[in-house]
Amino acid sequence: MIHKAPLTSAAQILLVAVALTTVAAGCSTEVRGTATALPDLDLSKFTNEPCALLTPAQVAGLGTLKTPEPRQAPLGPQCRWDPQKVTKPAYSVTLATKGQTMESLREKFKDATKYRETVVSGYPAFSYDAGDGKGMCNTVVDSSHKDAIVVNVIGEFTKAAENTDYCDVAEMVAASVVANVKP
Repeated sequence: MIHKAPLTSAAQILLVAVALTTVAAGCSTEVRGTATALPDLDLSKFTNEPCALLTPAQVAGLGTLKTPEPRQAPLGPQCRWDPQKVTKPAYSVTLATKGQTMESLREKFKDATKYRETVVSGYPAFSYDAGDGKGMCNTVVDSSHKDAIVVNVIGEFTKAAENTDYCDVAEMVAASVVANVKP
């Protein structure tokens, strides 16, 4: 009979680190020592139909929203979904195709009240709120070296919404958009 001594804290930490490294290595996209770049997201098929960036089922999951209309925003084509009731959040998706990249937008907003780097469906992204850090959030996803996807969530105007992290919501919507745009 073999008696096994309990693992020490250091041994447990080492075991977890080795397991995580093994899992991370198994998920790596490296080939011959270089990371494989994700394919650019082709936004061109949505420039005339930005409201098609979310499916009807995805929009329904966001709540009861008014019928959206595409528009031209300063960054590029945009679709905005306004709520039926002003106490609910509004959503917009903009295709930053007019010379604004994720890097140029990051430089502009990196000092925002609320700012965090993130990854959305494997693509580099960041979320920010240039206001008070409570009532809205924008998530910018790097779609290529020449453009980006910007998701904006304007929060609910109720006390219950004070605990909502709208950056989490914006990142969730951005993940849906990326899934719909991916090749």
